Amino acid sequence: SCTVTFTGPTNYATGVGSTPNSVTLADVDRDGDLDAIVANSGSGTVGVLLNNGAGTFVAQTPLVAGTTPASVYAKDLDNDGDIDIVVANSGSGTVGVFLNNGGGTFAAQVPYTVGATPKSVYGALLNNDAFIDIVVANSGPGT
Repeated sequence: SCTVTFTGPTNYATGVGSTPNSVTLADVDRDGDLDAIVANSGSGTVGVLLNNGAGTFVAQTPLVAGTTPASVYAKDLDNDGDIDIVVANSGSGTVGVFLNNGGGTFAAQVPYTVGATPKSVYGALLNNDAFIDIVVANSGPGT
């Protein structure tokens, strides 16, 4: 038998009115610690909270996304060794890609039109070309 216990929560600010909607963890600054990436649907941003190595996170760095970010996914998309970010922008019908510049900083979002109301995004090697393919779940009609 195994007993699992948890301590109380630790809250991190994502900004007034940001309305965090989705979170994923990945080592975006390549320091060996998992960092937090948050889709902030109310503020139209993706927040990157770098892990300080002591199990806590530094203040969020907001990245400008599309309208109503609903879901985030993190993986090395361009095979350069750095973790990139993909966001489903529900309100603008796009998926945004943020390429990592290295050290946990990111280039501006490149949006791709995907249909009405994307709600979830994920990636996998689907066509054997060594690059991550992106899969999107849209909740809008006809998509």
